[in-house]
Amino acid sequence: MPLLEVARFIRENDGFLIVHHHDADGLCSAGILGLALEKLGKEYKFMGVKQLDPESMKRVKEEDRRTVFVDLGSGSLGMINEFLNEYAVIDHHQANGVLKGVQYNPREEGYNGDKEFSGSTACYLVARELGVGKEVAKLAVIGSVGDMQDRRTGLVSMNRTVLLDAVDSGEVEVKKDLVLFGRNSRPLVQFLFYATDPFIPGVSGSERGSLDLLRRAGIRLKQGDEWRYYCDLSQAEKTALFTELYKTALSAGVPEDLLKSLIGEVYDLPKEEPRTVFSEAKEFATLLNACGRNQAYDLGVRICMGERGETARRALALLRKHRENLRRGIELVQEKGYEDMGSFYYFEADEIPETIIGTVAGMAQGGIIPLNKPVLAGSRTDGGMIKISARGTWALVRNGLNLGRIMRAAAEKTGGVGGGHRIAAGATIPEEKLEEFLLVVSKEMTV
Repeated sequence: MPLLEVARFIRENDGFLIVHHHDADGLCSAGILGLALEKLGKEYKFMGVKQLDPESMKRVKEEDRRTVFVDLGSGSLGMINEFLNEYAVIDHHQANGVLKGVQYNPREEGYNGDKEFSGSTACYLVARELGVGKEVAKLAVIGSVGDMQDRRTGLVSMNRTVLLDAVDSGEVEVKKDLVLFGRNSRPLVQFLFYATDPFIPGVSGSERGSLDLLRRAGIRLKQGDEWRYYCDLSQAEKTALFTELYKTALSAGVPEDLLKSLIGEVYDLPKEEPRTVFSEAKEFATLLNACGRNQAYDLGVRICMGERGETARRALALLRKHRENLRRGIELVQEKGYEDMGSFYYFEADEIPETIIGTVAGMAQGGIIPLNKPVLAGSRTDGGMIKISARGTWALVRNGLNLGRIMRAAAEKTGGVGGGHRIAAGATIPEEKLEEFLLVVSKEMTV
């Protein structure tokens, strides 16, 4: 069995290099494996990367260690083989190339890596085989939520199995509630002001609009001298807030189908400090994304492995910067608009950091950009390259959309690298190849 082969590779070796993706799922995957290696008394170090490319693989080879790729690797097997003779991969992305090492990717067993298991779920299952306790499953839940695998349906399939371990350990509680970010960590006005998934015209980014909505819902902002949070509201107040939010968004043109997803499963973390970003999985994942997007990989992994104090304070400062970048990104999309390219929508914004362009594209869907086609977004990077992020919807995926395949194919034909999931993918290509790349994407969309 692939899972047992990877577990054996880890158990029988030492001196590891854990190469992980830079997002929440990748950081959680690295943290899980780090905790497993500590339990086994193994020596290890981490290396975070945005993507596997020849430059990053040169750094991996120079380390001259037993290498385990987590939350990436399956889509780059050919490249890995050029640099390494022996390695392990724990991943959930679509595979590309011939495997020469060992790999645990449940796609090979028929599972859907876009929805049924994340990279951190796969890592947890390997780590469980190596003897970690159920409390570590919390990190897989955070990673899965960070990878948006809970969207619309809650966590399902393999993710659900791991969630039950986390619940059984007492580390996670599951509820049905409003799924907007900041339920536990933001005073009510900020809670609505920063609500951008979906973006609600007249409320998101508007302090006056947020105040007016709360007033219409009859909700007090303070209890004595203390600001109230969404988690402080009674059930009747929550119902009143949701009703007013729904009416306001509907009248502003937000699609009703998108608004129905405002209520869903949420995953609270009761052993973390209350009223902080650490006390809810979505918020915890966003904190990790802020670390990753700012290349503070070590900070994110250490938080996953339990560090708080000064480590947490530094991460929270990055989160504030991350939130502000996202807010400015959404404003730029509103100001500059987007192009209808026939089979997809496209916008370009070099002012948006390439590390968050995909997040902005996803947030813009529905509120600013229609949901009937995929969205591609471009942002130029240093060195004459342009980062392309692509986002779809589950409805488009059910109709056959596979952005991971399209991004990989288009990038390969234009001198770049690309890949990812069916619903979310990306590519990095030479700037002068952009027009050709978009033409190839358009052709691939019709295949």
